[in-house]
Amino acid sequence: MGIRLMTARRRELRGWNLQISHGPFFCREGIAGSLVLALLAGTWVRGEAFLDTIVMKGGGTFPEKVAVIKETYREVTYYNERLPKQSQPYDRMQEIKHGDEPREYQGGMIKMSKQRYEDAIQDLQKASAEAESGKVREWIHQYTKFYIARCYQMVDRYKEGVEAYQLLLSKHPETIFLPQAHEALGQCYQGLGGESNFQEALKAFRKLPEFGPEWALRSQRGEAQVLEARKNFDAAAEKYREIIKQASADKQFQNVVNLAYDGLGRSLLKAEKIRDAVQTFNDLKGVAEKVKGVRGVPETAYGEGMAIACNGLGDCMFKLGRFEDAALQYLRVTILYPEEAENQTARAVFQAARCFEQLSRQAAIPKDKQKLWTDRYRELLSEVISKYPDSPSGKEAKGMLK
Repeated sequence: MGIRLMTARRRELRGWNLQISHGPFFCREGIAGSLVLALLAGTWVRGEAFLDTIVMKGGGTFPEKVAVIKETYREVTYYNERLPKQSQPYDRMQEIKHGDEPREYQGGMIKMSKQRYEDAIQDLQKASAEAESGKVREWIHQYTKFYIARCYQMVDRYKEGVEAYQLLLSKHPETIFLPQAHEALGQCYQGLGGESNFQEALKAFRKLPEFGPEWALRSQRGEAQVLEARKNFDAAAEKYREIIKQASADKQFQNVVNLAYDGLGRSLLKAEKIRDAVQTFNDLKGVAEKVKGVRGVPETAYGEGMAIACNGLGDCMFKLGRFEDAALQYLRVTILYPEEAENQTARAVFQAARCFEQLSRQAAIPKDKQKLWTDRYRELLSEVISKYPDSPSGKEAKGMLK
């Protein structure tokens, strides 16, 4: 089973079953599952050659020279010299690669992957300007708007995130990111806090069921998150249990199961039901182990589930004052699941640093051990700042290291 380097890099949107390719990516040959549908474009409207690549879900190849000319959440339209314009349902596709990606766009996506969100915004804004000059096709507009909004959201700039997602939805009402944008808009409103924003969040979440069964489950998760934000932890926990029960019936929804376990465990922890929270995160570890390598389960489900469980158990141990046990759980995320659960890693490193800070402050410990814990604390803070500078954990670490 060989591995072949191609001219696109696989990137998965965190928390969503959608993948967009940017830069080099690896494609496994000779295996079942998603195979690359290389759509080689011959000419553009200006006569310039470009390469569009689509990865299809479920296998099957159809190598053709085509130009992708329209993308909506419903379908993707393309043509070539031999065939007239035609469309394929978007839900059959897993990745799209545009051959005329400007350098600034590629740079922005790389910076996003490194959690350098502030720098990524600047690159993506420049990439959008490329389309205005006619150097890039119209696809760039909805992509840059979405990712700029995503960057605002990831650095907790929720007001700007709301405005950016609203701009995307108003300018591109059938954007390829339509369900993701509604969900993220709800999350930004929720992040702003206050009852009026919670109501707006619910409006956004309640648009999701029209996009299919998985989005219906995500809609319920959004409602549970609002209950949690309102500090109605018992009601939130009950809602998360309902989601786990429904989502567990279909293995393709395992990522939703992971998120629901995460919400349930954290709701219990906030309600001071620490024993129940520990049991919940241990249950998630068991579930993740059972689905590992199972056909039909999303590839990211195992690593994501284990990272969520370890981070959650670390939080439980930290709250109990068991800082060495907590540090062990957090470091498991960074060592065992750094790629599978990138969105969990920055927080895990930061929390591990906090554990060593607490250990160094314990009374009656030998000076050499105190120095060891202090040095480890500072090393981990420096790692967060270096690797995840614009993440919430990275920003907090900067303040602690001063």
